[in-house]
Amino acid sequence: MRSGVAGMRTAVVVAVLSGLVGAGCQTVEPDSEPKRLRPARHPYIADAPEPVGFTLVDKLSEDHATPGWRFVRYTYRGQADRQSVLDYYREQMPLNNWTYISRQGLQGCYTLLFEKPNEQCSVSIEPDERALFRRGSRVQVLIRPLKRSGQMKGEGTSQ
Repeated sequence: MRSGVAGMRTAVVVAVLSGLVGAGCQTVEPDSEPKRLRPARHPYIADAPEPVGFTLVDKLSEDHATPGWRFVRYTYRGQADRQSVLDYYREQMPLNNWTYISRQGLQGCYTLLFEKPNEQCSVSIEPDERALFRRGSRVQVLIRPLKRSGQMKGEGTSQ
């Protein structure tokens, strides 16, 4: 009798664990549309809004500002796949007067580059390693002053 109960418990545990692992390993159909994200109502950065549901990671974030100058490095985590987040920033940043410059993908991390006349913003998107069994993303938004090189010596002067 004792071994029958133990065997039944083992079967129940195995069934529950199989269900949990199977639920976490859901695949996305190649033809499925990425989830469309919306901007937060009260974003941390007014002209680079994070998606709804993404939270600021304080210990990975910093900012410095003076009149006419800012440096921002904010990291967010949220439950959305990287493609949805990439599409979100590609759409939202130009709506906030950022000019799209480039996109780079490297080892599962995507980086978008945007500019304003005196600032540069890079948005890096990678899988969130803490989102076990879920499709989560970690986003870093880095805004810094854009330093352009000046005129070359003698350029623009009459001789």
